[in-house]
Amino acid sequence: GSDSAGTEVASCAASSTSTCIGPGGGTVTGPNGSFVSIPAGALSSDVAVSIQSDSSSSPALPTGTSAAGLVWQLLPHGTQFATPVTVNLPFDPTTLAAGAAPHLYKAQPGGSYVEVTPISVSGNQLSAQLSSFSYLAIRTNQAPLALLTMPGGSALTGQALAFSASGSSDAEGPIANYRWDFGDGTAAQQGASLI
Repeated sequence: GSDSAGTEVASCAASSTSTCIGPGGGTVTGPNGSFVSIPAGALSSDVAVSIQSDSSSSPALPTGTSAAGLVWQLLPHGTQFATPVTVNLPFDPTTLAAGAAPHLYKAQPGGSYVEVTPISVSGNQLSAQLSSFSYLAIRTNQAPLALLTMPGGSALTGQALAFSASGSSDAEGPIANYRWDFGDGTAAQQGASLI
């Protein structure tokens, strides 16, 4: 288009699934209560922004994991922001194991996912700040497999006991820490082994 002086003016090609957002910022709503809020100054020019629940071309999630609801696309992929934007996504809390918390993962170039932190969770909504657009997946952190052994077998009353959890494992990576709590009111101990 052109302005009243006949100078060519750039226009944003919004569609039924996208909204033009420029340097002044704005909010784009998507399906199921999803939205992305772009602050003023985050973009230097107008961009047709959309948020969609579509995993048809998303990279595969890490082995042994599944999404806690939908996989989301924030478009256009790769859009960089001068100031972080806030994304709010719904998830299905029934897919979480008892006591488990959801985690947000963002696809990287090449197809791997990295965890986005920090996140906020309220009911079935998760929000986080992002500096660029890509695929997003909400998934649960799988609990580690705890394996407790007592080297040396049994012990008599009054004898010191040794415990080891060094055979424990976590399918998602190295175990971050060990915490021993025997429920007897004594301070919890840390470490893979305890005497």
